[in-house]
Order: sequence, then structure tokens, then C-alpha cells
Amino acid sequence: MKKLIILLALFGFIYSQDKVYTFTEEEVVTMGNKVKDLQTQVETQTEQIDIYEELMKKYENQTQIDSMLLSFKTQQVNILKDREVLYEKQIKLIKPKWYENKWLYFTFGVIATSTSIKLAGEIVDWWKIKNN
Repeated sequence: MKKLIILLALFGFIYSQDKVYTFTEEEVVTMGNKVKDLQTQVETQTEQIDIYEELMKKYENQTQIDSMLLSFKTQQVNILKDREVLYEKQIKLIKPKWYENKWLYFTFGVIATSTSIKLAGEIVDWWKIKNN
């Protein structure tokens, strides 16, 4: 078993070294430049990703704030509707009754005044008749 593994490893090293690539200086320089360009692209993309992650956090916070504001607005609308119902009940309670009519009071006042004047006149007439 050990011999088989050793033979496979030797054949692997022998046949893998058959293809040898040689590059010219220009090719090495262009490959180096491409690697540098790719590295700068990776750096800028990681910076962009960080910025996008920050923006996502801000947007999530903003959506939470917006949802809270929305719920508070619905609560405010419900409170205002309840207040409107209470105002309507208050108007019904405060609305003057039929016996609190100012014309009715005026009429009673006129009747009371005229009867008191008439009664006073009759008393004066009775006093004059009695003393004569």
C-alpha cells in the first residue's frame, strides 16, 4: 500500500512538471498591473459595501421611526374621534331646554310686571275708595 502511494506521488510530480510556462518581462509587468488594478477594485468595492451596509442600517432605523410615527398618528386619530364623540355628548348636555327659552322668560316677565302694576293700581283704587 505504501509503495502504491509513493508511486502515485512520484508520477504526479513527474508529469506535473512537464508543462513549464515562461513569461516575458512585459507579460509579467502587465499581469502585475492587472493584479494591482484588481486589488484597487476590490478595495473600492469593499468600501462601497461598507457604505451600503451603513445605509441599510440607517434605512432600517428610518423605517422603524416611520412605523412608530404611523402608529402614533393612528392613535392620535382615534383619540380625536373619541374627543369628537365626547364633544357631541357635551353639546347635548349644554343645549338649552325648552323651558330655558329667553322668549319664554321675557313673556313671563311681561306678565308678572303687568299683573303687579294692575294689582298695585287696584290697591290704590281700593285705598282711595276706603278713605273717601
